[in-house]
Amino acid sequence: MKLGGEFEKLLTKPEFASQNLGFVFDKAHCIASWGEFHPEYKELQCLWHILPCCVPFIITSATLTPETLAEVKKLLHMGSNNLLTIHASTNHPNIQLCSENQIHTVDLC
Repeated sequence: MKLGGEFEKLLTKPEFASQNLGFVFDKAHCIASWGEFHPEYKELQCLWHILPCCVPFIITSATLTPETLAEVKKLLHMGSNNLLTIHASTNHPNIQLCSENQIHTVDLC
């Protein structure tokens, strides 16, 4: 993500850029919360200046608070005018964690 770096060169190559449908940031909360000790996350804001304006950004996270979402939107220069936000519950009663202890005996006779 360094300006003039290899990733920027790749993103600006017409043959690559023409195939780019969008950017997906999974675990987007890391962009804001990890930026202090992984400064590369904050360098993602450079994408705004490199990519054509028609390339959408998609951010996902199971733990994205409204405050963190606001910070990530600011960092990635995402305006609210064309932003779709979908909130889904993480409560899935059909999924359960369980542990099963099995004791195996070996007959040495």
